[in-house]
Formats: sequence, C-alpha cells, structure tokens
Amino acid sequence: MSVSQMTMTDAGKQLLARALVGTELNFTRIAVGDGTLTSQGQIAGLTGLIHQVVSVPITTRQRKGSVVTLRGELAMSADAASFRWREQGVFAQIGNEAEVLYAYINFYEDGEIVKPADGAERTITVSVAVGDASNVTVTLVPLENVDWSRIENAPETYPPSAHSHEWSELAAIAADLSELADADLIPVADASDAEQPKRTTWAAVKTAIKTYMTEIFAAATHNHDASDITGGTLPVSRGGTGRSTMTSGYFLRGNGTSAVILSSATSARQAMSAVTPVGPITVTLYAASWSGSGPWTQQVSVSGVTANDNHLHVYPVDVTDADARKLYEAAYGCLAAQADTLAGAIKFTCRDKKPETNFQVIIEGGRV
Repeated sequence: MSVSQMTMTDAGKQLLARALVGTELNFTRIAVGDGTLTSQGQIAGLTGLIHQVVSVPITTRQRKGSVVTLRGELAMSADAASFRWREQGVFAQIGNEAEVLYAYINFYEDGEIVKPADGAERTITVSVAVGDASNVTVTLVPLENVDWSRIENAPETYPPSAHSHEWSELAAIAADLSELADADLIPVADASDAEQPKRTTWAAVKTAIKTYMTEIFAAATHNHDASDITGGTLPVSRGGTGRSTMTSGYFLRGNGTSAVILSSATSARQAMSAVTPVGPITVTLYAASWSGSGPWTQQVSVSGVTANDNHLHVYPVDVTDADARKLYEAAYGCLAAQADTLAGAIKFTCRDKKPETNFQVIIEGGRV
C-alpha cells in the first residue's frame, strides 16, 4: 500500500468524521499557491492556502476503496505573473456550509516555477482519503473538450439514439422485476401474432419500471397512529422538537438504540472506531544504509505499522540549526513521494539521488 505526503487538516478531519456517519461530503475545488510552510505541524490548523495563486475546478473524479482521486485543469492567462508552485490544497464542504481546506501539501523549494507566458496549462491529480464514507460527491466543472479516455464508465462505442431489443434480451430486468408481465410493456410489433417477435422501446421499459416501483413502495402521503412511531425525529411543524435527543457535543455513531456523543471534535476523532491514530513516530534514515544503485531503498522497522496501512503521512522533523536544516531538507528532498508499508516496517525509496547525510522523518496518521 502507499504512504501519501498529503495531510488532512483538523477541519478536514471534522468533515470526514461527519461523513462517516452518513452526511454528504462534497469536494469543491483544488487550489495552488506559492506560500511557504514554516513546519509540518502548521498544516493541522490551516483554513486555506498560505498564499493562493489560482483556484482550479475539478473536472473528473474516481473512487477506489477509501481514496478519491480528483483531477483538475490549471489554465492561466499569458499575462499572469510567474510563481513557484509550493503548495496545493483540496477544499470540501457539507451542505450549504462554507467550504474548508480538507487536505494540504507543500513542496517547499522543490515546487516548479510556473510561467504562464510559456503556457501554464497543467493537469493536476490529487488523492484524498475518505475512509468508509459512502455519500461522497464532487462539484464537477465540464470542459469544452474532454478526451474520451478521461470519461468514467464510457461505452466502447457511442450508442444510437433509438433502437429496440428482443424480449429475451431483457431477461435480466425481468428476473429482477418478477412482477413485470408481458402486458406491462408496450410491444412494437403485434403481440397477437405468434410469429411476430415481441419487441419494446426503452421508453416503454422505463414506464413499466416506474409503474412497478410505485406499486411496491408506499405512497408519498399517508398517516400513522402515534403509537406506530417508535423512532426517528418529529419536526417542529408536527409538534416535535425538530432534533434528536442529543443537545450538545459531536454525534459519532449509533447502533439503532443508542449513540455515542462526545464533547469535542478532538475526542470524537480519537474515539471513532473507524479511525485509529498512528504515531507520531520518529525514525532515522542513515546515509550508509541505502541499498541499490538507483533507485536506492532503505527499510526501517516501525512498530505497529501493517502492510495494509494507507493513511499514514511522512514529513521531516523541525530542525532549528540553519546549517543542519539545509542538510536535512536536501536529504528529505531525495525521497520519492510514496513509500511502501510492510508488516512492522516502512520501505523508503530515493530515485534520482542518494541522501548523503543521516536524517529523521516523522510517521503519523490514522488507520481506517
């Protein structure tokens, strides 16, 4: 599995905690800036980029397990000022609430120089963790031209606007809708002619399905005696309080008869069964321990890490001495963006250059 250097903010963790219990989480945009981060510990409290240069709309998204990959197209006018692409953030919101900075990464001085005059078009791809949250949406902005390969679940060939099917071809639908009889469909051919194959239009199929679903589900308006209502929330318009019995704190989860209510977002995140804190753990990477001849790898024992972890983060320690800090930053800059988790260990990779000094990194995150 992969270890990503992108870090969730405290505000992002609060949104995720709410999404894990069913609230809709919507990713709204990606942002790019040139702000300088003083330390990795600063990320948790960020509410926006340190110095945002451009906001990038999301054009496509793809989910794989507990990770959502977002893609946006960065485009700037030729007369815009050049900048160093140091920082990048993903924004999200719940309902009509104000959007917040969900996750953040800073490339420091390794960020590229963007010169709009030379053509600033870029495709930005970022991955963010959403755990087991099922109701995750994205505010998509369509592009004028989208490559066919970028469209999710696209058919191999574009279907004609109108066509018909043999009744036998609808066997899968008929099996699921066991109550759907021949009479519920509108045949194109004469159904009384045994020699005439029965066909139907897609519009007729949709009409039949709508009729069937209306019959098996309860009507939209009906009444119940008060004694029939044993759970749920009664709105103010019906004489209720318009809320559950919880009056304060953070709702975490329920089992149908009770709920866990905690007094703060911090305690909610720590107590949440779906997210187990890991770290912070400081490990040392030794210059003499790199193996290979490019790329170079080094495996470090880290107690508690499993081969299936995929929400841990790697970042450098804060070094106060200026000369030592330069050596640390140079060594840390050699690391590949991803590392591999093993049972009780993490394997780091340096692809283009081997670090020439010993340095430390911090492992921290949450196991979902």
